[in-house]
Amino acid sequence: MKRAMRLFLCIFVLALAFPGITAAADIPAKKGLVQDIAKMLPKETIPQIEKAAKGEPYTFYVLTVNSLDGEEPSDYATMVYNEWNLGTDDILLLISKQERRIEMNFNNATLQEKIDALPDNMDTGGMTDSKLSQFVDAHFIPEAKKGNFAKASIELMKATYALKPIVPAVDDDVKTGMEPDGNNTSAVETPLPQIPLAKQETPEPAMGTPINWSLVIGIVIGLLLLAALVELIFRVVRLHRLQKRLPGLMVQVNQASESIKPYIDLSQDKTLQMAMSIDKQLTDTLLRMNNLKQELSLIRVRHWLLPGLRKQLKGAVGALAEMAEYTAQLTKQITHIEEVDRNLKQLMADAEGRLNEVALAIEKEQTNRGWPLGELVQRQRILKSQLEESRQMSTFDPLGAEERFNHANEALLQMEQDVASIDFYSNSYRDFPNEMAACRQHFEHIVQEHRLKLVRIEPYENVEQAHAVSEQMYKHLQNGDIPAVIQHVERMRQLLSEAVQMTQRQADLKIKNTNDIELVISKLAAYPEQDTGLIAVTERVRPLYRTKHWEQMWHAYRDKLPCIEDISRSLRQVQQWCAEEVQEYELAREEMDRILHALGELDECIDNYRQRIRELDSALDEAKREQSAAEAAYAKGQATISSNGLVQQWNLQRNNLAKLQSSLRQLFAEPPYDMKLISEMSQQFVDEAERFLSEVERAAIYKRNAEREIEQAESRFYSVQARARRKINVNSYSSQYSSISSEIAQLMQQGAYEQVARSAAMLTGIVTAMNQAYDEAIREEQRQEQLRNSSHSSGGSSWRNSSNSSGGSNWNNNNNNSSGGSNW
Repeated sequence: MKRAMRLFLCIFVLALAFPGITAAADIPAKKGLVQDIAKMLPKETIPQIEKAAKGEPYTFYVLTVNSLDGEEPSDYATMVYNEWNLGTDDILLLISKQERRIEMNFNNATLQEKIDALPDNMDTGGMTDSKLSQFVDAHFIPEAKKGNFAKASIELMKATYALKPIVPAVDDDVKTGMEPDGNNTSAVETPLPQIPLAKQETPEPAMGTPINWSLVIGIVIGLLLLAALVELIFRVVRLHRLQKRLPGLMVQVNQASESIKPYIDLSQDKTLQMAMSIDKQLTDTLLRMNNLKQELSLIRVRHWLLPGLRKQLKGAVGALAEMAEYTAQLTKQITHIEEVDRNLKQLMADAEGRLNEVALAIEKEQTNRGWPLGELVQRQRILKSQLEESRQMSTFDPLGAEERFNHANEALLQMEQDVASIDFYSNSYRDFPNEMAACRQHFEHIVQEHRLKLVRIEPYENVEQAHAVSEQMYKHLQNGDIPAVIQHVERMRQLLSEAVQMTQRQADLKIKNTNDIELVISKLAAYPEQDTGLIAVTERVRPLYRTKHWEQMWHAYRDKLPCIEDISRSLRQVQQWCAEEVQEYELAREEMDRILHALGELDECIDNYRQRIRELDSALDEAKREQSAAEAAYAKGQATISSNGLVQQWNLQRNNLAKLQSSLRQLFAEPPYDMKLISEMSQQFVDEAERFLSEVERAAIYKRNAEREIEQAESRFYSVQARARRKINVNSYSSQYSSISSEIAQLMQQGAYEQVARSAAMLTGIVTAMNQAYDEAIREEQRQEQLRNSSHSSGGSSWRNSSNSSGGSNWNNNNNNSSGGSNW
């Protein structure tokens, strides 16, 4: 209880001190790239948005909500960003329906630098929005005003992907040797200064709501007092319950003690010992209860809040529960003694009545059958004596009398069953001649059916023994010795069953031996042909494979082959034993099992040798297939290098492949083959050839892609240059383009096609920057023209006619998240 109270207080204080902790409860769980909670995106456009969101190098997450509930858009977006565990390459687009707000949030310094380095080419209507907000205004707001939020999101994603790394620029007044018409008239190169990043404005952190510590402390003290009061009430209630329950339990112990005393005074032997033991245990329990009562009575009001009282009360509760359970067990023993004392005489009277009925039944059997049944009469007298002794003991020793009565009662039950079974066993003796005749008829039928001579078996002797046992059983039955009767009946049945079984086994052995003889004869006849075939196989593989691969198994087979002659001799002996005039089927079976075992070992050697040859042939075919595949891959790689004009950079691989090809061809040209060496070398050859082909084809793809991108960038550069030189100084862009083009040419000569593709992207960035500078110059001219035509002007980004676009970047030392947005 103390732990629960402490945990509650800690949670309460934390909730008061940091109310913002619970804000995350309103943030939806992360589910996929697009979560349209506000239903602002048509369902058919969501796959398009998800496809656009999976770009390089960023991944977008789009969340639409109905309302921000008064939260600052940037704060709420940052909370979502953190709650979803988004990384530096992840960007969150938060769209609020009620506030008509778009917020772009990320934690990527490189992306922020790219956005801050954008030219001031966006008409912000005189507002001082951050570059991030301007960027969102330019690419999201136009489509958002039309209600097409899906297209607005995709346009913003595409614009973000199109951002290029910051390209160093040169001052317009630096001499580059490039004339306005684009002709290079000088080879002098001037270093390009770095473009300074736009100064980031770090907003002042908002002050949180001041905490009323006096109120918090007051609440904590109140809760502590409440906890103390609850603990006090708990202790008082527990003490009251103990004091109320203890006297009642003491009364129960005293009553139990009084009920056992008569048996101490009047009983003897076992009952007396049990009664004295129970009385002593009850007395000890009563003393413990009295001590506990005195201990509880010493507890005063001043002790109620002492730390040790809780432990004391807990120990008292446990001790009282233990004593109550102990008292219940002793009371149960007393109840058992009372029940025995009350009911035993009636049980003994019932048993004596049953015993008299058994005596009458025995007398009846004696009269009807003329049998003495001496054993049953003797058992009946013994039981009568035991019951009489139990009756005499019941007055002073009920428990001792109960024990004797239980033994006598079990014997009486068995005797009742034995007397009742006399008629059954008498009928069994009477019908046993018929059973013997049926048994004899059964095995004689087997003998006639299979023409058996019953060599080494005597089923008739079993029948005679069974008859003798039946006569012995009958004598025991007349004397009333039923346990001996039961044993003899079981022996009679066993002898008859064995007579049939031994005869049936001879018949089964005759059939099985005959079938196995035919099997062995057919196998012996097939071995010469098999041996000829194996010799032919060996002649084929001897010049083809090294002997270490197959010779051991061949010799194992040849060593086993002479056993065929021994088997032939043994088979003739088996046939002689199985002849109709001999019929030594047991001996024949033993020898036949040995023959079959020897043939099984020989067949195993043959199968192992054949399997090894198949494995060698399969390994040879696989090695040739791998050689063919490797040579094809090697040739295709050579052709790809030649057809694509690739720079040679795989000389080491080509040399290794040539060596492997030559070595493998030499191995195939000089049998017998070492298949382990050939398999390893062919596998290495095909692996390296396929790796060589893969690298060559990848280089060819990189080269084609790079050449295409360079061609496109060059065409676009000269087109934009021709249009832009009328409004801006393009010398710096031309210088950068020329420098990167020279670097690309060197990389192409070196064969670094993958790096060429990345450098080609920088050319595209230069063209984009030059085009943006041109567009900014055009817009500046338009603004100047508007200023001349009108003394006042206003502008903004809004989905409503009267709302201005607003936004800002929010990054600080705590979360490093950039956030910017606009209203429509």
